[in-house]
Amino acid sequence: MRKLTALAIAIIAAVGGSSATMGPALASVGPATHAGAHAGHSPRMNISFASGPGSSAHWLPKQQAVLFRVGADTGGGSGPSPEFAELVVHHFPAAAPAQEPTFTVTGPGSPYLEIGFSGGGYLQRAAGPSGTAWTAYDSANNVLAAATDYATALAAEQATSSGGTVDKVILIDTQVAQGAAFTDTITSLEYDGVSLVPRSHHHASAHV
Repeated sequence: MRKLTALAIAIIAAVGGSSATMGPALASVGPATHAGAHAGHSPRMNISFASGPGSSAHWLPKQQAVLFRVGADTGGGSGPSPEFAELVVHHFPAAAPAQEPTFTVTGPGSPYLEIGFSGGGYLQRAAGPSGTAWTAYDSANNVLAAATDYATALAAEQATSSGGTVDKVILIDTQVAQGAAFTDTITSLEYDGVSLVPRSHHHASAHV
């Protein structure tokens, strides 16, 4: 999973992370600051999308849900499939949220939420019950805590040098080797008390 996430970020970096460059594969939900923001307010959290060459990610009507279409593996089973669909969160707080981030999905895939830290460690949340959804990894991809609750996973992460400030928040759906195409619908995503899916107009402060 970690290698595929790196591929997703590399694709974004290769084209400069611009929605104008990426075309349908990367599209911001709006400007970095909302039109009604007053001077001195932090930008609100928002999201953009990225995908592999035969996949797509985009809003459904009225921004009530996000559709991930993950194409069939085009790598021939020789390694990690290049097909993925991804939601990227922007302007999140530097500190990991005290409230557990959650998401819900319908479909046959296995998307996961990843929170990356400046020291190289990361947390991953699978779809499913909150008490067993989280896994914590150090900067060498070693498991620190598995199939546990958010507080336990976060504590395990923060107890190592691989923790630190949050520098990445993504929700990604990946293809397996020789896998067939599939479609997932992200029906909700909440981070730091803010509903990102469906889109909320609530402004959260202290973002980076």
